[in-house]
Amino acid sequence: MPNLENVRLIAIDMDKTLITDSGELPDRFTSLVKELAQVDVLVAIASGRPNYTLKAMFPHLEDQVAFISDNGGYVSYQDRPIYQELIAPKNYQAMARFTETIPHNIGVLCGLDGAYVTKEAKRYDEALRYYYYQLNYVDDLSQLDLPANKFTIYLPNNNSKAHHDQDYAPKFGDDFSVAVSGLDWIDITAPSVDKGQGISHLGQAEGIAPHQMLAIGDNYNDIPMLEVAAYSYAVANAHDDIKAVAKYLAPSNNDHGVIQVMDQVLQAKQA
Repeated sequence: MPNLENVRLIAIDMDKTLITDSGELPDRFTSLVKELAQVDVLVAIASGRPNYTLKAMFPHLEDQVAFISDNGGYVSYQDRPIYQELIAPKNYQAMARFTETIPHNIGVLCGLDGAYVTKEAKRYDEALRYYYYQLNYVDDLSQLDLPANKFTIYLPNNNSKAHHDQDYAPKFGDDFSVAVSGLDWIDITAPSVDKGQGISHLGQAEGIAPHQMLAIGDNYNDIPMLEVAAYSYAVANAHDDIKAVAKYLAPSNNDHGVIQVMDQVLQAKQA
């Protein structure tokens, strides 16, 4: 077991890492966040979900956890913006047009206050609203002109890795950050945006160095923050490629592995 007494930031992925497969938040999470704060450890939620969704999911902790949302496109703490990087309209319009040419690929434009999809995607409303609480239907994404920090693609056939490798990375990877964030999601952000940059910006703002950071995740979009943090964990249910990057292995999301790691940090700080 690593020596965790130097940890001052715990960055946690949401889906398939913190929350269970049934979508439940572990019971002890709230109390552990508060206990860790008392020993100078900040907890950050690092997710592909937008800031407004994360805030709605943690209303009781809004002032006590930091949010690294949209895969690092927006970083905030105590409702204070720390970092934000937008995609130019001409660029996300091109992404929308490209996505339209690929069957069973649903483009989602992630604005700062809501997400936008075409009316043809209404049959996936439940799946989309699970991540994007503020969902708006429009006629044509390529005609929108508004502040946005991510263009994401929903793949109902759960084949994101294949489409990432065959379509989106070759098309946009030279100029943007293109990441698989789940079996059914591909995220495209500005080239300087990823979860690793997200925790770096948060650390700079709060005076926390990489050697004081712990990160835990399960999927490809978590790799950048696992590479930044000195203490990098993959949950047991993570993809093998993520386990190869992480220095340590935690129990699965369904076994509340995150809670066990948080507990270990708390015990190390109190020793």
